[in-house]
Amino acid sequence: MDLRQLEYIVEIAEEKNITKAAKKLYITQSALNQTLLKLEKEIGEPLFERSKLNLYLTEIGKIYVEEAKKILEIKKETYEKIDEIKGNYNSTIRIGLTPERGMPMFLSIYPIFHKIYPNIKIEAIELSVEEQHRMIEERKIDIAFVNVAENQKTKNIYQIIRKEKLVLAIPNRIAKNLKNKNMKDILNEVIKENFVMLPKNTTIRKVIDEYFKNFKLSPKILFESKNSSLLIKMVESQLVCTIVSEIHIIESKDIKYILLDDFSYLDYSVTYKKDKFLTTPIKKFISLAKEYWTLKK
Repeated sequence: MDLRQLEYIVEIAEEKNITKAAKKLYITQSALNQTLLKLEKEIGEPLFERSKLNLYLTEIGKIYVEEAKKILEIKKETYEKIDEIKGNYNSTIRIGLTPERGMPMFLSIYPIFHKIYPNIKIEAIELSVEEQHRMIEERKIDIAFVNVAENQKTKNIYQIIRKEKLVLAIPNRIAKNLKNKNMKDILNEVIKENFVMLPKNTTIRKVIDEYFKNFKLSPKILFESKNSSLLIKMVESQLVCTIVSEIHIIESKDIKYILLDDFSYLDYSVTYKKDKFLTTPIKKFISLAKEYWTLKK
């Protein structure tokens, strides 16, 4: 079996276009098209349905690509295990990172990692938690750093790096009216204010929506942003309230933070497939990430 042929077909399936796939594979469009036609002739059935712009997998194509990915993953892990025995690490580690917090962590620990493993190539990809979970399942990334509630976890492995609470951030102009009040009364008071929030498709926002739902409350949301620091800055301007993870707290005389202490922790974790072989370099990267977040506490 020609493994390059498998790689080519998988890339065509990913790009849905011969020209784009050929560019990513650094081969000519003609050569890639000939490879596809030769394989389809060998199988006796088309792997793709052709349209003017894109290619779409047929049912047979879906089976072929699904199994091809498994074979390519076996190849990757086989060489990783061989490198592990030889102590000669030169593979690629594919890492999923959440926007905002992921890249600062990566930029901090990568120089240390690179000094130890100069021949390891890292593909660091910023993705939402849902996208990371999907790509872990599809084996497109090796490990992912995610912030999730317990009921949002999949059947994969989760190594908890740190536990985090959510905080209600409010302008100090209304804080004086909330002294000695319980959480229900606090929420009933601040619900009169405008809010800015993380987008609905984020895992933390889903947790926040469920939290408000438990109190039968629905905040008025002016706008949404993936940037928690921006949300906090808006609170500092005395215009709105928000709820974010406690990691995003900034000291300010204009903001009052109230810990949602009746809410369960969010787990900031590294996750991967149960059957994923963790090489020594991957374990080291995870270890460096844990050290980084320990210092952040």
